[in-house]
Amino acid sequence: MTITLYHHRGACSLAPLVALGESGLDYQLSVVNLAGDRTEYLRVNSAGKVPALTIDDELLTENLAILYRIAAMAPAARLFPDDAAEASRQLSLMAWFGSTLHILRRQIRMPLRFTADKDAQAKLIADGQPKMWAALQELQSRLGDREWFVGARFGVADCYALVFYDWGLADGFAMAELPALTRWKARMLDRPAVRAALRENAGPLHAEVAEQLA
Repeated sequence: MTITLYHHRGACSLAPLVALGESGLDYQLSVVNLAGDRTEYLRVNSAGKVPALTIDDELLTENLAILYRIAAMAPAARLFPDDAAEASRQLSLMAWFGSTLHILRRQIRMPLRFTADKDAQAKLIADGQPKMWAALQELQSRLGDREWFVGARFGVADCYALVFYDWGLADGFAMAELPALTRWKARMLDRPAVRAALRENAGPLHAEVAEQLA
């Protein structure tokens, strides 16, 4: 079985990159430059987006599906709960990541995706900034006083949540004002697979890991 992850540095494909490292599965990493020539990548994924995961000749897209599949292929890593209630909570949380946090981030960073009108773009950014901060505060509330997002164990939801902490830093939000989330981030950076994934990424957490290694 040949597993390949297609990743753009700084994108949400960081989540499955972390999960693959945690899984212990053998995989290949293909770094895609979405800002450059995507001709070759479009032959793999006609949508031209990341992440994409190929398993032999099968193509899988969307973080929720990819993260679940990685966990299912590596049951010994216990990245997804066996308990149905916990599993449902993890799926619900990751669906919220994709439908709310990710969309808000797109609104403030890529308003052109919504409208070509420059005045409307400025309004989208101004409207999205406080909403994104509120969503990051809600992310901390969903973590609560637990070590990990769902149940007592690290799981794929933690892999996905790291994307939004990194983006929050990149977008200038005061992440240090979210103490529980910042303590969780420190626990994440203690994990070798997380540090290895961040070294293949770009952004504030990549810089933090690189500084620790210097």
